[in-house]
Amino acid sequence: MLCDSLRGPFVARTSLLREVALDERLPAAVLWEDWFLRVKRRGAVAAACPDALFFAGGGAEGVDGLGAGAGAGAGRDAWRRLAAAWQVDTVLLPGRPPLRFSCAEARLSCDLRQLHKRGLLVPTCCLREVARALAAYEDFAARHGLEYELNEGTALGAAKLRSVLPWDIDGDILIRFDDFEAHKAQKHEMAELGYSFERFTEKDGFKYFTFLTPNVTVDMWCRKQMSTFLLPKEMQNYPTRMKILGIWMRGPWNPGLLVRNRYGPGYLKHAQHWTKLGMKNHNEAYAVGSWSNCSLPNHHACLNRYPAEGSFNVLPEDRLVS
Repeated sequence: MLCDSLRGPFVARTSLLREVALDERLPAAVLWEDWFLRVKRRGAVAAACPDALFFAGGGAEGVDGLGAGAGAGAGRDAWRRLAAAWQVDTVLLPGRPPLRFSCAEARLSCDLRQLHKRGLLVPTCCLREVARALAAYEDFAARHGLEYELNEGTALGAAKLRSVLPWDIDGDILIRFDDFEAHKAQKHEMAELGYSFERFTEKDGFKYFTFLTPNVTVDMWCRKQMSTFLLPKEMQNYPTRMKILGIWMRGPWNPGLLVRNRYGPGYLKHAQHWTKLGMKNHNEAYAVGSWSNCSLPNHHACLNRYPAEGSFNVLPEDRLVS
């Protein structure tokens, strides 16, 4: 059998073992998991011969406890060090609950603009931060009877992926003009949760402010009325909801129609932020269906390793945390 990773004896060329050395900076329990990952990245495989090679004692960890696959029973700290080495924030193990690590533990950045510049996906630990912020805002708006709608790329991400776009650099929400002052007056409530409303701007009938999470900025744009007026009269008190990062939030009255009209018939194909595409502004037509080059070729987070059209599972709901 040819495998990506093994939990028992294996066959490999001696030259490969010399060229891909064990990283002895890692705990012994995860040495082989790291080695197999590096072998896979190199494009090589290992062969298992279960009919002829097997452990006679010591279980799956090998006689000395350090055989291939020893990491299956490793503790959280050993996996944390492996996760940090590979810049992943979740480790899925057979027969065990998922191990989730914070961005700090996995040494991952949530600087969306820098990730965007380098052609990298936003890490899932950062998306969980966004999920918590959106949930907090939904509770805030419901508590004070405030109307809002997901807009622009945030509505597009919810429609296509049930997530914020994991290559976007900010968020967009519409609120009513009449609710501008309420956000300003009650901003202390969000501050108590670690978020803030900043940069309140009023000029020539224009109103705007920013909703800041620790790492992500959401632009809050004011409109005279929400699109719910386009719903049948008997439905106008029941705004359309869109599921985004596991949270049901208010969206435009017809999300599919909005994103189709806003982004054109190719909206199911993906495109990076307009600033990455050399466009003059966000109102120009997007070139869709391809990714830019990644600054870290072969890195698992490179956008160009993922499909440039259609849906893919950005953040499974079982990974959302409270």
